[in-house]
Amino acid sequence: MKIKAIPALLVLLLLAQSGFGQKFLVLEKMGTKKRYEYYPGDQIIFKTPSEDYFTKGTIAGITDSLIYFKDRSLAISEITDVDISSVKGPSFGTYAGTYMMVGGGLLLLIDVVNQTWIQGGSYGSSTGVLITSGALMGAGAILVFAKKKRKKLDKWWRLRYVEI
Repeated sequence: MKIKAIPALLVLLLLAQSGFGQKFLVLEKMGTKKRYEYYPGDQIIFKTPSEDYFTKGTIAGITDSLIYFKDRSLAISEITDVDISSVKGPSFGTYAGTYMMVGGGLLLLIDVVNQTWIQGGSYGSSTGVLITSGALMGAGAILVFAKKKRKKLDKWWRLRYVEI
């Protein structure tokens, strides 16, 4: 009797396995390993040709050609741009840039305190400190604010449906 239960158990396992597939969207750059994944319940910020602004939506469901949101459905092929700022957290450049801006400001502040309180005089701007402080704050600002958060779906970037 135990031998007869094994084929039935195998059939049940195969049927159950097909019901546990994951469906998600992948925004990927062709030829590289750069990719961002969107699962049901995640927020996606996108732009379509009919709208000249970005729209934020929470993914309720995904099929092979449609994305379902709470208030509407949209074909995957209609999306022209995706904003990745909500997917990817702060990068190394953001952290390094922030520390560089703070370091440049602290360097300038320490020089002012040193010349006015410790040496007892008035502040006379030191050219080397001003150049170094300005370079640190400028480079940090470039690292923080000049990164591209928007990916245009073209020949390099594509958004596709994946089911595992």
